[in-house]
Amino acid sequence: MRQPRGGGAIPLVMVMLVIVFPLVAALFVRSQAAVTWVSKLNSQQAATALAEEGEAAALDGLRAGGGVGTGSRPTADGGMHWWTFALPRGAGGQDQYLVAGEGVFLGEERLVLSVAESTVTSGAPLVITRDRGWIYPGPGGGVPLDQTSLTALENQRIGAYLNQLSQESAITTSTFISRMFDQSQMLSCPEIGPAWSTISSELASAKAPPVP
Repeated sequence: MRQPRGGGAIPLVMVMLVIVFPLVAALFVRSQAAVTWVSKLNSQQAATALAEEGEAAALDGLRAGGGVGTGSRPTADGGMHWWTFALPRGAGGQDQYLVAGEGVFLGEERLVLSVAESTVTSGAPLVITRDRGWIYPGPGGGVPLDQTSLTALENQRIGAYLNQLSQESAITTSTFISRMFDQSQMLSCPEIGPAWSTISSELASAKAPPVP
């Protein structure tokens, strides 16, 4: 009478324990991480859109003849808030405002900050924005939304820009173009090479002039 073979089950179980189960667990963890990351990106995009909505609401208020003010629109998952702070008048006598729009969505926060100049032409305010920038709060802490803190952040960005211009003006045009070319080689854009002569001439004209 033929006896059934019983030695094949143990290797099969070992393969399941050593290879299959860890592989399935790793794929599950990876898929969960991917879902979490995609969800985080979607929340960041929603917070960005809400911040832009807040900025637009503040600018619409200025175009309607308003000035310093604040407003908000709460949502089920967060909301948006905007602030308009008065700044000293500009060199041309125009009114200047510091505009901030904040968006919050499922714990993600984005803040857009800009300076708006308002002048009255033909009886209607003409609003022009400049120095627009984004602030991305770190985990566990938001951005203080008072005029002093926001003005300090704005001045930091302006100071960094002026410092960059100062460094740029201290080098020759040929050195500047060479550095720009080296940086362009790190980009995945094959169209740059054939058009470099045109690009370099435009960069030369845009370079900060030497300090007299």
